[in-house]
Amino acid sequence: MNMTVREAHQRMSVNRMTLRNTGHGDYRVNFLEARDDKAAYYTDCLEDAVLTGAAMRRRRDAKLRDAI
Repeated sequence: MNMTVREAHQRMSVNRMTLRNTGHGDYRVNFLEARDDKAAYYTDCLEDAVLTGAAMRRRRDAKLRDAI
């Protein structure tokens, strides 16, 4: 799947995730509500960033549901 950076940003925002280009050829994925870098994920593949971001959000949402 080839996607543009714009499409990747749109997909990430739907999942309440951020996508940043580090300026070194990598992308940084993190939760929109994150205040630090603890959960951040770095990759050089845009598709990997989007897929991993969606998986991160699903895992966090599942944890929150289980905690209730």
